[in-house]
Amino acid sequence: MFYIQADHFAGPGLRTSPAHRFAVYLSQIVGAASVGPSGVRLETGIPCRRRPAHKPCPGFVDTVRVDVPATIEWICPVCADSGVVSNWKHGDWNLAEAMPDPGETTTILVPGPIYRALLSCLFVEVTTLQAVLSGRRTADGMVRMRASDDQLISLTGELSLQILHARSTGRRRQLAEALQLMEQVQSLG
Repeated sequence: MFYIQADHFAGPGLRTSPAHRFAVYLSQIVGAASVGPSGVRLETGIPCRRRPAHKPCPGFVDTVRVDVPATIEWICPVCADSGVVSNWKHGDWNLAEAMPDPGETTTILVPGPIYRALLSCLFVEVTTLQAVLSGRRTADGMVRMRASDDQLISLTGELSLQILHARSTGRRRQLAEALQLMEQVQSLG
């Protein structure tokens, strides 16, 4: 089990690849937990980072946010990778305070591989990040996201930019599938 203070994984000091990947992983966990209600176990769409026997763990991260003391606990129910993050409330990844209430939202069912592509994007808009990290996994391998109309507009715009800057054809294809799905949802709404 890891015990981490959020302010230790923030800032420009992390440049090595394993440390940077772990910081991004923790940031996603904090963002997903901060979007959800306190005291409730959330089954996020964030895939486990572990690679037992050099194969990706098939599990996903579950989180629980506790307000007093301000901690976020996470665990992968498959491999038991777990940890506690403290000092997260005043960081950049506390999305609960960063965003206004999105109002009426639309539910979007996203296939797992497309959701993983969304998680790998560097979004500029906090509204986009909140919509992506609101993803909760379903029993059939899909991820259920909730987004307002403004968040969908922001997400489609940012995905268009990500496609333009993608370095590989495979990544472009994944992001184009995500964009097509978001545009379909927008046209229905």
